[in-house]
Amino acid sequence: MSGETAESKGSGAARAETSAPRRPRGSPRHRFLGRWTARLAWLAAGALVAIAALYVVRYRSLPELGPWHRIRLEQELGGRAAGEVRSLEEYLALEERLVGELAERERELGEPLIPLSRFRPGSPTNSLGHPVDWNRSHWLEPVGEPRGAALLLHGLSDSPYSLHAVAEAL
Repeated sequence: MSGETAESKGSGAARAETSAPRRPRGSPRHRFLGRWTARLAWLAAGALVAIAALYVVRYRSLPELGPWHRIRLEQELGGRAAGEVRSLEEYLALEERLVGELAERERELGEPLIPLSRFRPGSPTNSLGHPVDWNRSHWLEPVGEPRGAALLLHGLSDSPYSLHAVAEAL
């Protein structure tokens, strides 16, 4: 310490005095923030539990599924049968068999249907009574010479008709 001058000691002391003092972890402000953080975490956890409980209560209060919701079809495409379909023509044939099986199973159920049910034969909402069943896969041929081809796939909650305008534009 013999190499230090009074000047250097004074400047170090001045620097220490001008910097902001650090609060110790146990300070009242730190404890206050910690308590509120814990309270907010418990509040968020309680809200999540309440939402989950409401969802379960709502789910249990829904009516039972109708028989048409539980139909299992033999012709359904999936698993091993998926590898057997190698062309669009084969897929359309499978779709035709599937629609026929579904219609047969619906008749077997004998459920009373409301007049506008899409499953009721003769209903204006039943797509089978229209010249083109837009709920099924179909070809859309170009007017002139084709310059290419496109296969459009819709999502699970949609129908082929939702892509009809896109197909016409292509």
